Amino acid sequence: MKKILFTILLLCMVSNLKAVVIELDGTALGESSDSIEITDISSVRELVGGTIFDITYEGAWNVIKKGAFEYACKIWAENLPQTLPIKVTARMSTIRGATKTKISAHTFTLPEGYSDGKNHFSSEIKAATFMEYMRGNMVTYNQLVDEQTLMGVQDIIITFDKDFVQNECSMSLDADSVPSDKYDFVTLAMREIGRGLGLFSTITANTQTQTLNAMSLPPTQFEQKILDALDATDNAEAYTKATAGTLTLSNGMVLYAPTPWVNDVSLNYFIPQEDNKITQLLSYPLERGVVCRDISDDYHPLFNGLGWRANYSVGTGGTSSIESGTTETVVPYNGTLVLNTPSPVMSISDNDNGSIAYLDETGDKPYSQFSVDNYRPYHYYYGYENSSVDGWTLSVLKKDGTWDVIYYQVGAAPLNANLSNITFNYDRDSYARTCDGYLRARATFFHNQNPGKIYDVTYLALDYLPQTPEIELINDAAPTAYSISNVALDDDDFFYDVKIGIKNLEGTTFVEAQQITEWDDYPFGIDVDDFKKGYFITSIDKEAHTSITVTSYNSNGSSQSDVLTIDPLITAQQSYNVSISDDNLHIERESTFSNAPISADFEINSLDVASERCLNGELTGTDNSVDVSSLKPGLYVLKIKQARNTQYYKFLKR
Repeated sequence: MKKILFTILLLCMVSNLKAVVIELDGTALGESSDSIEITDISSVRELVGGTIFDITYEGAWNVIKKGAFEYACKIWAENLPQTLPIKVTARMSTIRGATKTKISAHTFTLPEGYSDGKNHFSSEIKAATFMEYMRGNMVTYNQLVDEQTLMGVQDIIITFDKDFVQNECSMSLDADSVPSDKYDFVTLAMREIGRGLGLFSTITANTQTQTLNAMSLPPTQFEQKILDALDATDNAEAYTKATAGTLTLSNGMVLYAPTPWVNDVSLNYFIPQEDNKITQLLSYPLERGVVCRDISDDYHPLFNGLGWRANYSVGTGGTSSIESGTTETVVPYNGTLVLNTPSPVMSISDNDNGSIAYLDETGDKPYSQFSVDNYRPYHYYYGYENSSVDGWTLSVLKKDGTWDVIYYQVGAAPLNANLSNITFNYDRDSYARTCDGYLRARATFFHNQNPGKIYDVTYLALDYLPQTPEIELINDAAPTAYSISNVALDDDDFFYDVKIGIKNLEGTTFVEAQQITEWDDYPFGIDVDDFKKGYFITSIDKEAHTSITVTSYNSNGSSQSDVLTIDPLITAQQSYNVSISDDNLHIERESTFSNAPISADFEINSLDVASERCLNGELTGTDNSVDVSSLKPGLYVLKIKQARNTQYYKFLKR
């Protein structure tokens, strides 16, 4: 049986919030179903805002696994309401027992005077604080949080069992290529991210007494919705309703409520609904071969219910003036973006210092704790801080969650931005990408109004150059050591097959590898046809240094990886043909494995005069000739030394 652990951290922060880390076992796994379902992301999707995931990796992650996990994060990021960067630690470790994943979520309880009787996720506090900053009112969190509270903690920690991931999961970005006997790692990661954002319950029950147990902590927003739906007068009545097969929440989502109660399963998963895709992702259990990556719904009501106040954060409700983008109308690479001047409807009072401000209990004294200006979904007065002009800005989202303003236009005329004339301020790999490899951008119109400003923001997708591929030598036999120095080699073969992992593939349409050994004059090319599985296999000479680069292409251009150099896998037991002609000593290698050139040091010592070193140097070609004209007639020994191989040859100089 899974267990839920509560660890209360005794942290005294400037904010006076008490940090609580909730730990729970991860997603429930099943075997293959009779009919395997595959729901991939749609080619036409909404781009809701500018949220990103800031990922820290711990443990045995190679580029294949990182690429799959980051793809899962990109899918969630496209669908989440606008908030500050969500910090995720992804661990690869050993988990004992039947559980293959574990999740920890950072939460905070509010101090006396602010408490609403609930436990709040740090991701929730980020979203609500961000809204308060933008709106300039509803200042519950602005009075409590500081930079360490918002940005110094890991919002979600997900731990995967490394052997399970290695042996039982598929890392393919191509949904149709996930084998029926493997778990889709992208789907698994998406499930754990969703649970880490607050869609889980720590409610437990006693099946002997048939009662729900008292909760150890105040309920989260999601748990409060469950308690409201149970609407019970005592724990026995609550147990009866919680084991009735299903439990319908106020938002229409239906929870799985089996009979009898199963801790960590009951009220922790959804009954799949055709019109609610997140219920399909978080249904019970995850089975082999099942792919569920399409979660493109409107999540503002859901996350509002989780305390995000998302309708204000992204401005999609009420009198807001912020609009979602779509991948249906992508701005072409080096094309022209034209947007009509909107009729602004939302007025926001700006904080001149770009910081959170609130009115304290003693009056109207402003107090600043944390600057979030670079994360806001608009950028006003770009270059005209002290001016009253209207105008536009065009910004591109960076991987750190901030925005790079690449274009501004003064005046109320429609936006007309020729991207071919725009210089980006950072390299291509500094920018966040969609699941298709597009840049995530926003166009902002700002209009002066006394008091305050009126804004209209439209999120966009910009077609762009491919990402720079990242490649790595993969050793599946020993995933913690990315080398193959310990593999068993067949001495009868010249070559050995190796796996090269690749990531940063979103938006790539073709991949080519270039491979060259140390003694080749020219590289040879490899067309990597099925690159979306995250790797390719190539053969390398066992004795040679091999260099590999990968180039990614799309319709806009190409991008090349750094050079991956693979050291020789073995030092062959060499033999040499040694002969002397006139005053030249000829040394020719007889290779056990290949026709590689010699790379060794040599010494020539006299056998007539003990320990007398006569000549020394380096052998570098396939057929070396050493000038021995300076040697006196006599008997000599030639010593040829490599890293793990030294041989001796006698010769007579006449």
